Amino acid sequence: MKLLAVATVLILLGFSAPARAACTGSDVTWLCTAGTTIAEINAAIAGSGDGATITMASGSYSWSSSLVFSTDKSTTLMCASTGSCVVTVGGPLWQWVNWGSSGKLYRISGFDFNDVPSYFIWLYATGSSTATLTSIRIDHNRFTVSNNGSDIITFGEVTGQST
Repeated sequence: MKLLAVATVLILLGFSAPARAACTGSDVTWLCTAGTTIAEINAAIAGSGDGATITMASGSYSWSSSLVFSTDKSTTLMCASTGSCVVTVGGPLWQWVNWGSSGKLYRISGFDFNDVPSYFIWLYATGSSTATLTSIRIDHNRFTVSNNGSDIITFGEVTGQST
């Protein structure tokens, strides 16, 4: 009898494993669970169609690498309920460096970003490269910086230019 009870408990524990965070969807509609990683979001962006909205569930996130938006499709990354996606960050969220030009819309909306480092969103071209982005919308977000004097959103760079 005790052996049957132990086996039953072990079976029940095996079926109660926690759900894994991930993104699901297709074409222009994607949903991501709380805890989804940047790698999983980038996979959703890569698998999405032009004009996609990737909606993040309310909850906590920890992101330490950058988003990779495509130059050939508009993408919106938004929280399901403004301010209810709390993101602790460990580096730049989005860097667009020498990726060329795009007229597509790139939108980040509704997040509460914590421990934001300098150059959290940095869009620039270096040297003789050019980059023109005409449709960027960063709205309804809250940024809590990790140190005084942080540049949260930076457009452009003017270093290493000869006169």
